[in-house]
Amino acid sequence: MRKREYRFQDQSGSTRSSLDRLYLLPKLGKLQYIRGTQYRHPANPATRTVVYVRGEKGYMRFNCFCWGYGGEGPHGLRRLFDALRIPQSIATHVAHDIKSPDMKTPGECWRITCGEDFESFTLKVYEDGQLVQHNAYELASSPQPVQRQLALA
Repeated sequence: MRKREYRFQDQSGSTRSSLDRLYLLPKLGKLQYIRGTQYRHPANPATRTVVYVRGEKGYMRFNCFCWGYGGEGPHGLRRLFDALRIPQSIATHVAHDIKSPDMKTPGECWRITCGEDFESFTLKVYEDGQLVQHNAYELASSPQPVQRQLALA
């Protein structure tokens, strides 16, 4: 018998309510990817943003996180990234630097994929369905003193 995957959909309507549900993240198991997307529901033609968190045991969907400006939605997204242990440089870039959704065109806006060792990440950014940015990040396995890092540069 196939085990059912965990699914959670937050439709609370506020960033604060979404943040209250971050305690459910461990139910997803090992993180695979996080993606921000825009979609249109057939019953309501308005375009909406959603953030999916996919793990090996299922997924969570948050309707109240956003990106591209300095408001409550992007700050909530940063808190989600902190809970998932996404490096601060990637989290800041996605939450505040990526262009704000245009609310017209459905499709994927960005995706962070986690490596098997959770020490490598890939960030892809899309505009109008086209890949416009692709960055790979590798984390040092053992942190080095700042002086040594500067000497290596």
